[in-house]
Amino acid sequence: MRRRYGVPCRGKVRPRGHSEGVDETRGADVKARSDLERTALHYAAREGKTSVVALLLKAGLDVEAKDLGGQTPRDFAKENKHQGIIRLLDRATSP
Repeated sequence: MRRRYGVPCRGKVRPRGHSEGVDETRGADVKARSDLERTALHYAAREGKTSVVALLLKAGLDVEAKDLGGQTPRDFAKENKHQGIIRLLDRATSP
């Protein structure tokens, strides 16, 4: 099993732009946390992967999850100036 960003990679990697739905995770534990207590949502927000963020939100990942440093996925998106992701995360937290 290959590790990337401290998160175990499971299942097949899909080509860019091919994320049909949560069912396509092929057994991957999308709610797993890295050794820094980061979720896949933290990494997707940091890297500016809007479609992945949307997919993870649909899968029910916690928008308010904090890593060991106390940072949330929104903090990473803001730090890297990913405005579209900030809007997605804000919509997910609003009632």
